Amino acid sequence: MSVGVTAVGYVAATGDRYRAIAVSSECHRVKGGTACTARVDRPDGTLLVDDLSVKSRMKTGEKVDVVEDRAGIVAPHRADVLDPDALPVDLALLAASAALLAGLFGWSA
Repeated sequence: MSVGVTAVGYVAATGDRYRAIAVSSECHRVKGGTACTARVDRPDGTLLVDDLSVKSRMKTGEKVDVVEDRAGIVAPHRADVLDPDALPVDLALLAASAALLAGLFGWSA
């Protein structure tokens, strides 16, 4: 779980934000409900390689705010699902874990 939150926090803090335009969309029945995805174009007209998870089926031409990792490591996310506080919490947990390990193994800076 922590890795996922860290990735989302990273994208929220450093990703490119823009309004994308839906090219196509589909929904599938999954255990517990429905999962929908959309293929979207960036503002420059290039297709975003990854499908974007969306709340419901989008109409062609409909716009959605997207945050995309410049490096392409983390999948794009809708801007409305990102937690801007995720990164600081994960960094604090990482620092605490590092300090604990340093104490256990006698490492010092």
